[in-house]
Amino acid sequence: KATVSVLNCSVSPQERRIGGILYSRYIANPHPMAVKVVFVCTGNTCRSVMAHYWLQGHCAAQGVEVAVDSCGVNPTVGKAPAANGVAILTQEGYPEAVAKHSAQAADDAMLASAQHIVCMTAAHRDIICERFPHHAEKASTLLTCLGTRDHICVEDPVGQSLEVYRQCFEIMKPALTYIAGQV
Repeated sequence: KATVSVLNCSVSPQERRIGGILYSRYIANPHPMAVKVVFVCTGNTCRSVMAHYWLQGHCAAQGVEVAVDSCGVNPTVGKAPAANGVAILTQEGYPEAVAKHSAQAADDAMLASAQHIVCMTAAHRDIICERFPHHAEKASTLLTCLGTRDHICVEDPVGQSLEVYRQCFEIMKPALTYIAGQV
């Protein structure tokens, strides 16, 4: 058994710290010694996709090994990412990997291999906890790691303008940057 770092998003900003968990084996983690983060939203085409590919690209650019995935609680499986989300990732400098993305549903195997299940809303977290109660202790909402209350959520920009997607991403970016510094 080995110890890996985990992000503790359940505390106030003054109490942020890294805890430790023991694991026996990672399942379906392409980087067996890396921490795995899974982002969750509704359709896996907007918010979770922007979070997924920004964190993956940012960590790679920093030389930090992390496994990142994303899923939806109610996706149209196989659907391409939203064009405005791709545009935001392109503006941020991470356009390559997202081109291969297709929406996928949350499943037990994906969540089992994750140390962190980061949901865009409290409702998403609640759905994950209801469907996969054995992974509930790993689930949190994205903005809680910045000390926000649990009901403060990342609103869905689906079908809206590029400016709305930019606003959505700018709300997520400080939390994503914090997570990048903790993995």
